Amino acid sequence: MGPAAPEHAASGDVVAASGTAWLAVAKASAAGTVVLRTQDLEAYGDAQDKTLILVDDAPLRRTLEIFAPKEDVPAQGIHPSAVVDPSASVGHDVRIGPFVHVGPGACLGDGVILESGSQVGARAKIGARTHLRHHAVLGRDCELGQDGTLHEHAVVGGEGFGFDYAPGRPAHRLPHLGAVCIGDRFELGVQSCVDRGLLTNTSIGHDVKIDNLCQVGHNATVGDRVRMSGMSGVAGSSVLEDDVVLAGAAIVKDHVTVHQGATIGMDSCVISDVPAGEVWSGSPARPHRQFLRSVALINRLARSKPGHSS
Repeated sequence: MGPAAPEHAASGDVVAASGTAWLAVAKASAAGTVVLRTQDLEAYGDAQDKTLILVDDAPLRRTLEIFAPKEDVPAQGIHPSAVVDPSASVGHDVRIGPFVHVGPGACLGDGVILESGSQVGARAKIGARTHLRHHAVLGRDCELGQDGTLHEHAVVGGEGFGFDYAPGRPAHRLPHLGAVCIGDRFELGVQSCVDRGLLTNTSIGHDVKIDNLCQVGHNATVGDRVRMSGMSGVAGSSVLEDDVVLAGAAIVKDHVTVHQGATIGMDSCVISDVPAGEVWSGSPARPHRQFLRSVALINRLARSKPGHSS
């Protein structure tokens, strides 16, 4: 017994549903139990042979939380193989796993979890209950808010991509003196990177969710509740305002602003400012309807033959 997709559910399984379409699918499934919002009960209709569990909101999330296995985290305290500098500040109920390194002057809030191999640089700060998974890295002077997660091999505070170039001679790396500041309730996915700023900090707001294999360049500013899907990237000194969404593999050029609530489509390349609330697509990105018209025109041209019109 456990949660299942409606099309694969057996009589002992639980399915979650919200919205008219999913209610019908759940009702038609073989599952013996359906979790739904109280407000959807009338639309669902007769329970028939199923047990109905009513929740205020988010039936899928609530169902998964009930059945999710307990996380395998380090025991409370500091593992003998971990190296914690004597000058670091360690809060209550902290869990530090094998081969972790915490640098001088670092500050760990109450309930912080550092899984095996994770690294915390000098003077870095981690808010209460934030979780660094295996081999995650927080660089020197960088700061993470409360209740966040740095997933496996994610890096916050690596050197930005900045060099002194001149024709005919080797490029010289520019030392990056800034840091990274990330707000509360963030998620940074597996092998994603946020680079430290050159002179000022790279900044990420609250409730930001960043998928795997993403990049935030040096001195970028990311607002609250921004979502970045896998392989998307934000170049240096660009701005994503609050509630912006980047679909998979979307790229934002340096020194560009994507204004509040805008959405950038999959595999798009943004090279100019995007107005608030708009949906842009394509490479170079432009308003979505304009992008669709251009694709349709190209397709018509490709189908046409010399001397004939499509």
